[in-house]
Amino acid sequence: MMEEREEIIDQLQIIHIQLLQAEDMINSFNTLGAELMLNNVEPLIKTCEEHSFISCYYELRERVCERNGDIQGFEQASILSLRFATNDAAKSRGYTLLARSLIRQKRFNEALQACDNAILHGQKVPENTKFCAEPMRIKGDIYYKQGMYDKAIHYLNEAAYYAEQNKLYADLGSALAQQGDCFRKIHKPELALSIYLKAETYFRDCHNYYYYSSVLLRRVDLMFELGLDDKAKKIISQYVNEKP
Repeated sequence: MMEEREEIIDQLQIIHIQLLQAEDMINSFNTLGAELMLNNVEPLIKTCEEHSFISCYYELRERVCERNGDIQGFEQASILSLRFATNDAAKSRGYTLLARSLIRQKRFNEALQACDNAILHGQKVPENTKFCAEPMRIKGDIYYKQGMYDKAIHYLNEAAYYAEQNKLYADLGSALAQQGDCFRKIHKPELALSIYLKAETYFRDCHNYYYYSSVLLRRVDLMFELGLDDKAKKIISQYVNEKP
């Protein structure tokens, strides 16, 4: 009996280590390595009874499928991740990832429901509302895609609030950037320019230069639309000479 217990503990430690390694690979954009690591741990997951590890495994599968553009696999892994989620944080993450898979399929009503579930569980996590930021932003994105800009602005504002409260500066930058897009659509260009600039600041401060560049170029494009050519050219010149 003791030997069997020790074997189970050893197996759980192996699973834990390999899941951590897979997560590190995903965060380092080594998607192929992460996929191989998950394939390696899959036989152990099939005999594992620890639901938190199973949920984590499928959550990592979701992220790999998303990176690979495998939308059907992404959705299936999301559903399995939710099935084994053992706490509100895991459920909130699962519903958020499910919403991301659904929005890519333009299944907007289902994505909105998944976001609502993610927010519901995220708000139950004691003293930690960080899980609400992304589903709020996704709701804003859905309404933006449907041309409902006032609703989009409302939810993006909520997303920005939760992101700022939890110091999620990349998420804050994303919410602000999308707000800027909304204000541009409803013909409030000066407000859009101001919000784009705030988004750039957050992206630059957290060293996310890809999104920083994207938002800066949107701001410059709007400036050209407004006839602010000299200012726009000056910003481009400064940008080219920057050394991130």
